[in-house]
Amino acid sequence: MLAWPVACGRAVAARTTAREFTDGVLQVEVPDAGWKKELQALAPQYISVINRYTREKVRRVEFLVAAKKPAAGCKSTPVIRRGA
Repeated sequence: MLAWPVACGRAVAARTTAREFTDGVLQVEVPDAGWKKELQALAPQYISVINRYTREKVRRVEFLVAAKKPAAGCKSTPVIRRGA
């Protein structure tokens, strides 16, 4: 998991997080579906770089879209304003 920022670079590492590594599968959290699609295309390159620095080999990278978090102070139900 520590090799993820080395493999993907500073800009991608700033927007993604390596979450778990189990049985050769590295799970990486990404901000949205667009990022997921783009990074999936680059996964073979990332795996190659990561495997240069690790003993336990990565076979696959699984990209997971981060759950949306409500903004601070936002309520879960909409506010209806009448007469505005």
